[in-house]
Amino acid sequence: MASHPRDELQQQAPPDPDTLNDHENSSDDVVESLSPKRQTAAVKQIMAQCVAKQSADKYAGQNAGFAMFCYTSDELRDLLLEPWFIEGIDEINRTYDRKQYAKKCCLKSSAEDDNSPFILSNLTFTQFSHYLSIKTRSRGKNQGQAMALSNASYEQC
Repeated sequence: MASHPRDELQQQAPPDPDTLNDHENSSDDVVESLSPKRQTAAVKQIMAQCVAKQSADKYAGQNAGFAMFCYTSDELRDLLLEPWFIEGIDEINRTYDRKQYAKKCCLKSSAEDDNSPFILSNLTFTQFSHYLSIKTRSRGKNQGQAMALSNASYEQC
């Protein structure tokens, strides 16, 4: 009767740690010779100029949408938005220009400069999840359909 491969593995002695380390080192040497340990300066520059900029632009646009949602809400405007941001939005007439202003403010904001248009210490999960539950797609084949989970999904948490 033929033995099962599992039985053969169980009968083998455990690997010798010294031999195992030698094997790992030899494969590490091959990997190190094929790829640099760190990103090259050129790769970092491309990521900073392209990938990071595109990601920052995307997230700033999404944050600008939330800022405009807060601005149009009588309940959330003064609670979640900085007074300087509200004053800046008030000076702009067109909706598109207001959203562009909000996006620029989000792009410029940083924790070090303390210049976020949001008063994050006042933001609750309930407020943000409500925004997500009513947000709809603005273009494409699913235009007008909800983009996020329904309120029922959040109530299960």
